[in-house]
Amino acid sequence: GFCAIIHHFRPNLIDFDSLKAENILENNQLAYSIAEEHLGIPSLLDPQDMVDYEEPDKFSIITYVSQFYHLLKDEDQSCCSPSLNRVKSSDSEQESCSSSADNTPLGTPKSVPKSIFNSSNPV
Repeated sequence: GFCAIIHHFRPNLIDFDSLKAENILENNQLAYSIAEEHLGIPSLLDPQDMVDYEEPDKFSIITYVSQFYHLLKDEDQSCCSPSLNRVKSSDSEQESCSSSADNTPLGTPKSVPKSIFNSSNPV
């Protein structure tokens, strides 16, 4: 998955067609090293954990993915693809994400309910 994210934004960094899904350790090692060396995203994850654990730590994954998001969010225009079906969360939302004030996809919450942080099972 991380190789796919990197390849989407920087296709010259990863030969995606050469990757094999069964090479979990190698693919993650490649993604983490490229993210750190070329994108400046420090590796928060251990590639071996992706092999050893059926379900890696969710919060570490979310934190790592959020680093990609914050670095690359302004480079991706796929949210504006005419082939994607849009779901408007309210009639007042704009149809075009390019006209959005903060350039976030339609339906993205503007805040997180406090109950999520107080819940015993937040995710």
